[in-house]
Amino acid sequence: MKIKLMVLLCVFLSGVMLNAQEIVGSWVGTLDVGAPLRIVFNISVDENRHVKATMDSPDQGAFGINVDEVIIDSGLIELKLNSLKGFYKGDIKNADLIEGSWTQSGQNFPLNLKKTNEKIEIKRPQTPKEPFPNNSVEVEFKNEEADIILAGTFTFPKEKDDFPAVIMVTGSGAQDRDETIFNHKPFAVIADHLTKNGIAVLRYDDRGFGKSGGDFVSATTEDFAGDAIAAYEYLLQQKNVNKNKIGVIGHSEGGLIASILGSQLDDLDFIVLLASPGVSGDKILSDQVRDINIASGLDDEVVKSNVRLQEKILAIVKEQIDENTKREKLKELVQNDAQVNQLLTPWFKFFVSFDPQDVLREISSPVLALNGDKDLQVNSKRNLKEIKSALEKGGNKNFKTLELKNLNHLFQNCETGMISEYGKIEETFAPEVLDIITNWINEL
Repeated sequence: MKIKLMVLLCVFLSGVMLNAQEIVGSWVGTLDVGAPLRIVFNISVDENRHVKATMDSPDQGAFGINVDEVIIDSGLIELKLNSLKGFYKGDIKNADLIEGSWTQSGQNFPLNLKKTNEKIEIKRPQTPKEPFPNNSVEVEFKNEEADIILAGTFTFPKEKDDFPAVIMVTGSGAQDRDETIFNHKPFAVIADHLTKNGIAVLRYDDRGFGKSGGDFVSATTEDFAGDAIAAYEYLLQQKNVNKNKIGVIGHSEGGLIASILGSQLDDLDFIVLLASPGVSGDKILSDQVRDINIASGLDDEVVKSNVRLQEKILAIVKEQIDENTKREKLKELVQNDAQVNQLLTPWFKFFVSFDPQDVLREISSPVLALNGDKDLQVNSKRNLKEIKSALEKGGNKNFKTLELKNLNHLFQNCETGMISEYGKIEETFAPEVLDIITNWINEL
């Protein structure tokens, strides 16, 4: 009979009686998923003497994930996580070792756990810490057209007035004002560096996320551009900001939003595009599949097959057919209903169809476009080439495109560029890129 572990229960292991208290604590192991990924299970006992557990994935910046069920049966332990559709099964060898495996989405990975008293620290040395040398204030501003209030942080120099200012726009997915990912806070790092160099920065939570109002799920890239315009209008109202020196920095999809702003705001003084799309979203995503598959060491034929499947899926999303027909066609290729739903969101349908060339040709402001050559999410060569081509066709005479060596999508110095590497790198944002951005803005 399977029973939930109680604090008074003893577990019999090969003739050895193990008290439940010896199960309590932190157990750490490493998954091999193409790259080593540390997993920690924290087992504790609540006030009702029931055993509880949480899971941490430190290298992914995920902590305190709830374990829905802890089961002990004849020296075996099972930890079920409904939110991840995964579970761990292990053989409790002794008070210090559990041998077992992690299963998720039908895939099984060996995972042996050792008990540890050491706290796993995530080092992020670049994250700014108080006291800050500059002014930093919480602000709110309104997107009048959407009737939503957005919340953010405005940092500006203490000893200067009439300073230049930038709006920072995050990448895809619901993001906070720091664009926090894997415990990295790249926008906080960039804002801190710029402000120390005399440039004010406004960064804000995406609509429907953090402290900002509105609905994220129903919004498209165009809607997010409206939020960025509201941020621009807020800066125009600040007495200590030079109204002729306001620009925008956008990362990934944020670069697409920055390009839209550049096509609509004639007075925008400058634009910095960080890993920004230069081609439509369907091409971005097909390149992602190819580049990540190649970096993962997959066979050429497998890579080609996966890219063809991705292209078929995206072609259906772009088809001008009714929603039900589109959904049925997608179900033939994608078995997961949740994934089908995601493919049919307003944001996704807009993203795969929108061609940034149309707005890039309309930009007259100075542009700095940067991309790392190990970026597996926005291919550097293809997108920088297309950004340059569009700006030239539009007659923009003041722009610079740079492909930067050994940098990934987050502008970290890296080895592979794989997403699984992001959380393991202590560096949040390459210092040399901070200098490139700051110097370019100040030279303007």
